Amino acid sequence: MIAVVSTAGAVVVVAICFVLQLLMVKTIIAAATRLNIFFIVYKFNFDGKVTTNN
Repeated sequence: MIAVVSTAGAVVVVAICFVLQLLMVKTIIAAATRLNIFFIVYKFNFDGKVTTNN
């Protein structure tokens, strides 16, 4: 009985860790894409300013 409970507990812990890891990856990817979009927009604006100045 104790072995079964510990196995179930281990499975639950692994599942929770897996879900947390997935959420972390999702948030990291979302942050990275947001930063990428911001960087692209900033670069585009900067290039536009440079071309208008020239």
